[in-house]
Amino acid sequence: MAVRSLTIMAGFATGDSSKVTFNQPQISVSKSSVTVNASLKNAVTDDMRKMALAGTAIPLFVVVTLNSGSTKIPLAESKSMNILLFDPLKGEFHVQRESAAEKSYKSIDEAFSDFVSFNNMHVCSLSVFSKEQSYVFKLQALLGTAKVDALGGNTFDFMYYWDYKRPSIRTEPISGQLILYGGRK
Repeated sequence: MAVRSLTIMAGFATGDSSKVTFNQPQISVSKSSVTVNASLKNAVTDDMRKMALAGTAIPLFVVVTLNSGSTKIPLAESKSMNILLFDPLKGEFHVQRESAAEKSYKSIDEAFSDFVSFNNMHVCSLSVFSKEQSYVFKLQALLGTAKVDALGGNTFDFMYYWDYKRPSIRTEPISGQLILYGGRK
């Protein structure tokens, strides 16, 4: 049985509050749910690479918020987290995700490329949508904190590398009818 799905290449408007930005996200509508694929560009600094090579775990979060076009109150919110780790004994980088198996890499570039990518982030079920409404999807990224041995075990906020600015992107309003059409059999 084939599952019908719709991928919406929506008109996203990106904020210019940070040099770190989202690549064009994709919203996918399946028979029962809505998911988002997103990745960041210019998210990795040389200092972040040095921290990773020193064995410090780097957490990265993406939050997807769904609002009705007529209200600022979120109808749904989903948070995903990736963690980049380096194992100096094996010389491998590991990307851990909440919803997928850990992946290992020998190359720091490949590891960081995977680290800044978020695929199939579940946003909500189709039951949230009404064909009479319009909806706005907003994505926001932020780096977490970690204890750093080189700093005497003190906590370091990785948002320092992004000048404490959270990159964000949002869609123009999308009709509920278009979203619901994508989930039909």
